[in-house]
Amino acid sequence: MFTSTVFATTAVLEDFSQGISLSKYKSAEESILIDDTNQRLNFSQKAKANKENARGNFGVLKNGDINLIQADLTLTKVSLGNSSTQQALFSIGGTFYNANNAAPTSALGDVFVRLAIGDRGNGPEAWYEIYTSTTTDFTKSTVVTGKLGDVTLDTTYPVSIFYDGTKTFTFNFNNGEAIPVDGPNRLGATSRSMRNVGTVLKFGGVNSTPNDLGDVVADDKTLATISGHMDNLTSEAGLLDDFADANLSQAIWNFDQYSTTIVNQNLEMKVHNQVSEIKSVNLIPRQKRMTSFGATVTLLSSSTQNATTRIQALLGHHLSNDTYNAANGDVMNGYEGAIETYFVIERKEGVNRATVSAARSEDAAGDKSSDIFFETIKEINLDQAYVLLIEQDGTVVTYKMDGTLVHTVDLATYVTEEEGSAYVPTGNLYAPSGEVESYIFTRVGMAAGKAHARFDDIVADAASVTAANAADATPASSGGSGAFNPLPFISVWLLLIGFRLGRRYVN
Repeated sequence: MFTSTVFATTAVLEDFSQGISLSKYKSAEESILIDDTNQRLNFSQKAKANKENARGNFGVLKNGDINLIQADLTLTKVSLGNSSTQQALFSIGGTFYNANNAAPTSALGDVFVRLAIGDRGNGPEAWYEIYTSTTTDFTKSTVVTGKLGDVTLDTTYPVSIFYDGTKTFTFNFNNGEAIPVDGPNRLGATSRSMRNVGTVLKFGGVNSTPNDLGDVVADDKTLATISGHMDNLTSEAGLLDDFADANLSQAIWNFDQYSTTIVNQNLEMKVHNQVSEIKSVNLIPRQKRMTSFGATVTLLSSSTQNATTRIQALLGHHLSNDTYNAANGDVMNGYEGAIETYFVIERKEGVNRATVSAARSEDAAGDKSSDIFFETIKEINLDQAYVLLIEQDGTVVTYKMDGTLVHTVDLATYVTEEEGSAYVPTGNLYAPSGEVESYIFTRVGMAAGKAHARFDDIVADAASVTAANAADATPASSGGSGAFNPLPFISVWLLLIGFRLGRRYVN
């Protein structure tokens, strides 16, 4: 099933002493959190290496039909990477109407408007943009843009956008002159009326990243980053949110608080869920074909403490794929046949415990899965660090906790308690499919609540660590993004989940 012949000798892949390196991971620090002390909403985003050309970190309002958006914006940090076409911005805006169809069924023709503060390569400034989508999934085509003024860091600026219901938008920056600007002619309502606030990092082009060795511009390890805070969000009906509450209001916002940040040289992941759904934040190493994966994990008591909300800190390891399609020459069918194993620290129904498990994906999309096994290891303590490790040798998977072997299973012969039969691969054996192989998670559900976990000392087999270090000669401590595509990114951040990770909500 696997190619390794001996248990892996592990080495430290990341100790988080210098932030999250884009050479080693597919994401970087970012957060949407209320500053309890100052009663304002903080946004922070650092570069995300990806195959797209823009990334967004959005907060979406429940009311998508307001005509006046007004807020106090403060830019606290902004920097660009090594591409002259990059941008970093903090904005208010939304989709207001459609310029192509009276009754649109897609984003084609939708008109998006925003007022932004940030850097477009000219230094910190404020500007407006009005643009339409030229595709069904929102590809930007700029209609008009203009500068509103210069911006000084750590200075609060009142900003507003007013829509007159036809095609005219009035922008105001820092209580200055009101600037009316016409967009394209309106033919109908937007396919998805939406108002949002948030940050955007725009890369230099498709497959470009702020410190990517493949970029045309020489790599200087400079990362794009944007951070700031917002207060006194107002609509035509009056004050919407002054952020006096510690948590975002479910009645006002259509997204949740979350954070992936480095605190005291540890990775902290926090997600606050307002509804009965599963929400999560994650970190995914770039290195593939690991034969071992582990981390020091702490589930913090700042997480929700009740018997209904489930909170988890999780290590996931994508072991292999057993899909076989003879008609297509042994081609894997997406995620079908993907076998993943999990090591979890959690609080479930009032009980703090450690568990190990494995599952197999039953469809190409990775939406359905079946358990191979599940075992409870022992009860654990909140605020206590545990060293978790998953190792593989052939078909054998071994789990270690604080250096002690706690569970071993041979997946090729394991007999499930439910079915009384062994797990047997359905066909030829392959290396893991897709992009996801190993990852760490913090997750909350199925009730409202908060999960807060700490990770340190990510480890992997020595060969993987050597390969990762070779690609990361200068670790980065901060992190940033063509065409802006707001709808997919908003969907991503509403779900707060990347790829098809952790497809089952482990027992």
